[in-house]
Amino acid sequence: MARKTKPVMTALEDVEMGEKTKIEVWTDRVLLVGDAHIPHSIRGVKDRLSDLLNQPGKPFLAMTDVTLFSLSKRQLWRGDFLVVNKSAIVLVKILKE
Repeated sequence: MARKTKPVMTALEDVEMGEKTKIEVWTDRVLLVGDAHIPHSIRGVKDRLSDLLNQPGKPFLAMTDVTLFSLSKRQLWRGDFLVVNKSAIVLVKILKE
């Protein structure tokens, strides 16, 4: 019997648009700086960011206008859209509210 899986966000069109919040996302290998889109249905920026990160059934964080850096802050890549596996995230910091 085939197992049903939820589709993974693969394009900007798949992002639930909301309030853009500039964030830093640290993993054990890279630093990402970009915009997270926090749905308006979640209240309070800090609460909304933690709710976005802890949403059940959504293992990926979509980011737009993203720059990828090495941990020594050397720019590695820049693009319009990137999806990060939340299990790889070590730290998230809000840069602009």
